[in-house]
Amino acid sequence: MQRTLLLLFALSGFTGLIYESVWSHYLKIFLGHAANAQALVLVIFMGGMSIGAWLISRTTHRISNLLLAYALVEGIIGIFGLIFHNAFVFVNTASFEAIIPVLDSPFLVQLYKFITASILILPQSILLGATFPLMCGGFIRKYQNIPGKTISLLYFSNSAGAVIALLLSTFYLIEKFGLPGTIFSAGILNIAIAIIIYFISKESPSKQIHNVSKSQNLAWPWLIIFASFFTGMASFIYEVTWIRMLSMVLSASTHAFELMLSAFITGLAIGGYWIRKKIDHINDTALFAGTVQILMGVFAFLTIFLYNFSFEIMSFLISALKKTDQGYILFNIASHSIALLIMLPATICAGMTLPLFTFMLLRQNYGEKSIGLIYSSNTVGAIIGVIFTIYIGMPVLGLKGSLLTGAIIDIIVGIFLIRMLMQKKTLHLATPSLCFLILILISTAAFYQFDTSRMASGVFRHGFFKWESGTIVLSHEDGKTASISVMSHNNDVILISTNGKPDASITMNKNEPPTLDEITMKLLAALPLSIHPSAKIIANIGMGSGLTTHTALISPTIEQIDTIEIEEAMVRGAKYFIPETINAFDDPRSKIIIDDAKTFFSTQNLKYDIIISEPSNPWVSGVSSLFTEEFYRSTSQHLNEKGIFAQWIHTYEFSLDLLISVLKSLSSAFPYYSVYFTDTGNIILIASQDQPVPSADASIFNSQEMSNHLAQIDITNIEDINFRFLGDQELYKPFITTYPVPKNSDYYPILDLRAPKQRFVREDIQELFNIRLSSFPILDFLYDKDSSSYQKLTISNYTIGTMKSARNAYNIYSLFETDQYIDGFNNQHSSLKYLKNSADNCESHENNKLWVESLFYILESTIAYLSPDQIKKILHRFTPNCDSDILSIDEQNWLALFDAIALRNFLQIISISNQLLNADNVMLDIHKKYIYTSLIVSLIKLDEFHLAASIWNQELEQLFIIDGELPLEIRLLLALINKNIISD
Repeated sequence: MQRTLLLLFALSGFTGLIYESVWSHYLKIFLGHAANAQALVLVIFMGGMSIGAWLISRTTHRISNLLLAYALVEGIIGIFGLIFHNAFVFVNTASFEAIIPVLDSPFLVQLYKFITASILILPQSILLGATFPLMCGGFIRKYQNIPGKTISLLYFSNSAGAVIALLLSTFYLIEKFGLPGTIFSAGILNIAIAIIIYFISKESPSKQIHNVSKSQNLAWPWLIIFASFFTGMASFIYEVTWIRMLSMVLSASTHAFELMLSAFITGLAIGGYWIRKKIDHINDTALFAGTVQILMGVFAFLTIFLYNFSFEIMSFLISALKKTDQGYILFNIASHSIALLIMLPATICAGMTLPLFTFMLLRQNYGEKSIGLIYSSNTVGAIIGVIFTIYIGMPVLGLKGSLLTGAIIDIIVGIFLIRMLMQKKTLHLATPSLCFLILILISTAAFYQFDTSRMASGVFRHGFFKWESGTIVLSHEDGKTASISVMSHNNDVILISTNGKPDASITMNKNEPPTLDEITMKLLAALPLSIHPSAKIIANIGMGSGLTTHTALISPTIEQIDTIEIEEAMVRGAKYFIPETINAFDDPRSKIIIDDAKTFFSTQNLKYDIIISEPSNPWVSGVSSLFTEEFYRSTSQHLNEKGIFAQWIHTYEFSLDLLISVLKSLSSAFPYYSVYFTDTGNIILIASQDQPVPSADASIFNSQEMSNHLAQIDITNIEDINFRFLGDQELYKPFITTYPVPKNSDYYPILDLRAPKQRFVREDIQELFNIRLSSFPILDFLYDKDSSSYQKLTISNYTIGTMKSARNAYNIYSLFETDQYIDGFNNQHSSLKYLKNSADNCESHENNKLWVESLFYILESTIAYLSPDQIKKILHRFTPNCDSDILSIDEQNWLALFDAIALRNFLQIISISNQLLNADNVMLDIHKKYIYTSLIVSLIKLDEFHLAASIWNQELEQLFIIDGELPLEIRLLLALINKNIISD
């Protein structure tokens, strides 16, 4: 029976942590992700727990069957779990559509949100707080001979269930069933527990607990309750501080957060289990408890010195682990081990304290109410610890100071326990010694510093915990929501990072090329401004370096730009980028708001012409909420007519699945969108509600200041922007509609759960750029654009990413015209010489295969970027000038095919492609792919979708497939064909 009850209470702990985790997700949707909202979630949840435990402490003596009462409470919790999602959706919708818009002030809005959030979860939290004292009391009534062991085992089993819940929910349940399915399953489990406990409670009536025999009469029983309060406070100071510290070692992802929290609760569980056999036999419980408190403070203090070493451990792991799915499993196990290494000694001590204090109070004739009093006081202390750490500890004292504060609290509690509860004659030397210990701790900590360069290294990404020579940390600040570091490299580049993850960098030395971040940040402003040149009011989500805001304010037409940043320390860090970002701080049109984006939009009656979203990477916990269906729908309501939304997203450490999930979410709110690249690691989505996204307008270059600003990143004309176009919803919608991945949403946060793995395995979606890089100009064909405009592209020595393809094409053409050798173009030079020689000397034209390969090699590298006249000039030069036509039919067709492609003559392309494919000549696969691509794209342009499908069905898949998968550009074309066939 004992084991059954312990197992059931472990399952109760399992469901309790699921509720806490899932409620946090839900309430962040409602309250927003600002630091005050996170604190409110904890206050409501833990405050309810404390109220529940306190109420039970005052009523247990009037309850004849505590296990029956426990069963009733579990059943009610389960019913709440079953109905919570629907109730939340109703309240959330009604609040934002009917109530919040009519409230007059931000204060009233926040007050309404807090009251409503309390109504949503406070009743369940109170009930959850009642479960521990009810089960404890009911268990002890049955087994009164071992009350201390009973409390310890119940604390252990409940904590063990919580650990399993954390790991299972974050790695499986939420991804599999979403938030609604996860909380519903917890409700079902609660009801099952209630039914089983109900039958157990009827088997043998329990008797109320009488006085526990005591070995000593303690004169200060309320000191035990205060000790419970302060140790709860110190423990949660540790928890919040350790999680922030380790987020710079393990990363700030949801998975890492849950692993850290799991490590913390694991220590509590071990402490409760270890003390189980000793607690009933400890003669001097006050001395023992005081010693445990002191040891806890010392162990927590020692983690200050262990912390720097944890970066080296992570560096080794990143270097040793393979970047595979199996490697990611090992990475998480290793991350959990690092968290355990830091937390375990102190948390094991913390796990002993609640059973010890409860047992001590039982010995003071407090009876069953001891359980509830200790539990509630401990929980209240935890609430104060969280609030203190978020609002005072980290912003004022920093991580080290916060940790030291918790350690001193524990040591002082230990001293008072021993001094006030033990005979004074035993303390002549103890008190001075312990005071001397505190002095040593403070002095040592004052001289020992955290290595801020390690904290800013992002060791969890690339395995490097040391920056290259010449890099110094200019600033490190532990803000309310994140730790912000600013670094300088050789006084040339300044970089700002959040919890070790670089968010923005700028080259401050104008003699050096710009960083890739600069290109992205400037384009995030310039691209939407070129598409919506009449825009006057802009909102920019995410401060970063401030360069996007600065760039937008260069435009003389902008009247106002609101920059919304959740972390105030980020704004202070961004000032290091001045003068490159001076407009963001000094321009009167600029307003910086410290708030969560969702909260800001919901509480303001403002509409914008452009909303720009440039948050951190979506694998960072909480950031993925800025890529959800609900966020996009909410944002769309704050755009003026013809307003546009610009969303940054990276293609490195990301997957096609996740990108499509984001596109599905975006398109649910914005039916029209275009995709642009900034470089080969970043893209920008431009979205519109009411009309197709227009092409970029050259008027953005009317401002000389803007022209000079963009010229720094090789953008000097409108074609430098238009070249970056990667297609719109007409191209992507047929493909993403049938792609088997759900939308990323607040209730099914797959981006938040899957992105950390993509970061570890270093997956990317470089194939997205193949639609532009393809040797066949697919995009130009689909969007009716000739290549003449590419002559205006700005090419420099440090041209980035896909622009190099255009530069290479121009170099080949220059080599063709001058025949002067260009470094790095050995193969092209040889092919050009051969083709020219073959054309000039008719007798030398003997090798048909070599001639076709050489022609294909040159033309596939140039035809997407050179003008029709330039292509015609090349083709004319390669045609032999002989009295008789020495070119074979096959060779003539190749020349004609390239000519037809340059002229966008679709009928001619189809005719010549069929002739080439039907010839008897043996053809290389690369040549076949090119011909079939030109044929299928031309048929699409002529709306011959059935014919295109029939050609593809001629076993072409095996020709195109690479590593078991078709190239993305081919899958996009096939989806386009299938969509139009179905619509016919």
